[in-house]
Amino acid sequence: MSKFIFLFLLSFNCLADDTWTREDSYREAVYLTITAVDWNQTLQINSNGCYETNPILGSHPSDAKINTLIPAAMLAHYYIATLLPTEYRKAWQYSFIIIEASAVSNNLTTGIKVSF
Repeated sequence: MSKFIFLFLLSFNCLADDTWTREDSYREAVYLTITAVDWNQTLQINSNGCYETNPILGSHPSDAKINTLIPAAMLAHYYIATLLPTEYRKAWQYSFIIIEASAVSNNLTTGIKVSF
């Protein structure tokens, strides 16, 4: 399922008035990669019976909910980034990179591994 989502993401045309740059693509790739790691960690948290701290997912989400909401958020993030002007796009991307990196880092400190 996730492979299809990423192919779908890659098929979008840029919709913003500003030109989508190579740097925009790099930032978006970083965001998507870190979010994929967080997604994997979230599934591990769920399978270990631990509780999730993301209020949108809830403390004990089903795998189906995780596998629906996280890819949807990734897709929405990319779509919104394509609509934003350059100066807002950078802030949008960097903000979510920081949020996701913090989540992954927090998960690592609690013993949740990065594995695929």
